[in-house]
Amino acid sequence: MTPAIEVRDLHVSYGEVVAIDGLTFSLAGDKIYGLIGRNGSGKTTLLSVLAAFRQASSGSALIDGRQVFEDGDVTSRVCLIRGTGDTLEDSDKVGEALSFAERMRPNWNSDRAAELIDAFGISPGVKIGALSRGQRAALGVSLGPASRAPVTMFDETYLGMDAPSREMFYDELLADFMSVPRTFIISSHLIVPVRSDGA
Repeated sequence: MTPAIEVRDLHVSYGEVVAIDGLTFSLAGDKIYGLIGRNGSGKTTLLSVLAAFRQASSGSALIDGRQVFEDGDVTSRVCLIRGTGDTLEDSDKVGEALSFAERMRPNWNSDRAAELIDAFGISPGVKIGALSRGQRAALGVSLGPASRAPVTMFDETYLGMDAPSREMFYDELLADFMSVPRTFIISSHLIVPVRSDGA
């Protein structure tokens, strides 16, 4: 079962700047959540705390009842994809990035990764530094579902993608969720209007 997320009285400060001030919420597992807020509202900080990239100033972030920070068993089940496709160096080739992700993710699905990068038209032999912004975003959103992490989060990852690629991301994410239910959190400062015909 996908771990539940619980945040209790979370505070995060950068010097005198308060990024998160007393945030409390809980999320049930096996659902897709949207995290909406304007730039500077603390979305990236929150996701970084949940992924143990950053330590909270006070309060707690729990996954399945366990503190996230400095718990390798918990963090191995959490995947955070950021705007540049996670921790990728420009000198790495796409295939090397996939191999690195496989070593880091115990539930990694190589076949799913290959399907996704092929769908987005990305060659494993291309250097990441040669990818366009949209292609780098597409690589990131391919790494997320392929990780099969019980908690997978996307932080403004798809903003560099064109409209057809974003639609493909939504479709592939939903297909992946239906195939292997788990918790997804998608952050954005954009709200896409729904057309009058409901599409």
